[in-house]
Amino acid sequence: MTVRIGKRALMSAALGWLSLPSLTRAAEVTLIAGAGSSFIDPVVRRWLELVPASLGVRASYDPIGSGNGRNKVLAGEVDFGASDEPMSADKLANGNLVQFPLVFGGIVCAVNIPGIADNQLTLTAPLLGGIYSGVIKKWNDPAIVAENAGLTLPDLDIHPISEGTPNGPMPGTTFNFTQYLLATNPDWRAKYGDTITKRWAVGSMSANNAFMVETIKVLPGSVGYMSFAAAAQAKVARARLRNRAGQAVEATPAALAAATRQADWEHSPSLVVNLLDLSGNESWPIVVATYALVPKEPKHPEATRNFMRFIMNEPTAAPSAFAAQMPPPVRDAAMAMLGISGS
Repeated sequence: MTVRIGKRALMSAALGWLSLPSLTRAAEVTLIAGAGSSFIDPVVRRWLELVPASLGVRASYDPIGSGNGRNKVLAGEVDFGASDEPMSADKLANGNLVQFPLVFGGIVCAVNIPGIADNQLTLTAPLLGGIYSGVIKKWNDPAIVAENAGLTLPDLDIHPISEGTPNGPMPGTTFNFTQYLLATNPDWRAKYGDTITKRWAVGSMSANNAFMVETIKVLPGSVGYMSFAAAAQAKVARARLRNRAGQAVEATPAALAAATRQADWEHSPSLVVNLLDLSGNESWPIVVATYALVPKEPKHPEATRNFMRFIMNEPTAAPSAFAAQMPPPVRDAAMAMLGISGS
């Protein structure tokens, strides 16, 4: 959709449609729309604020969830989709879409433990597996105490919270968090199997990430998982995680970027790689790529490509507050997929 905005239209309306030949030529602004992942909504909102008027593009974004975003772009209802789960090669081909990781976020664990501040508690994959399977029931469990020497932990019941609905599709955050447990926790695999076929054994289920945040704020003993951006904006206490190198690390943009540098991009022409539990002393262990889904033949080719070029290349558009931007090799490959040359 193209909207014409110019002085001629505005002044003519005000002056009874007088002829004003000296007025400047109307500028054209093309409107494009995106929809999908709520995980990266804070980052997308920042991008939308930064798009310069000179680009001739105005974009909107509806954080309706990865699955709904995929459906809308397949139906041609939006100009681009965003999904926390990559689409299969067959579906991409059938939908005439290209797919690439647009931004990299982190999943963090948030807790409400009286007396425990942000990034004081350290958790590990085995501890999280024990908590969410019901084996570890108290915050002063010996296994948690041993991991947190010098920290006074209360005799308080643990209330695990997961995101999702009993009969609905699994949210991307839950999918990726469960993938992390599967990849790192033999006890979890032994109990639940090697694939994501079951829901959580214990705890409460939250309809969405926002409700989980509010529950953790008011429920002592609770623990949940959410995007780095959501936790930072809500100012809930986050836990450090021990990574594959054995280091207890905090979620930061630098830690997310460190993990993306460990990924095997060279042998992944599809740009779908493992980002969980990667090596490196500084790497955050639960990194999630949100994938852009763009038609090979966009309804608004120039506007869509200009918008994508901007968010992939403009330094001020880098979502440094909450996430890591794509590494240069990934950016170059994505631009080639879109038929964009240069930066």
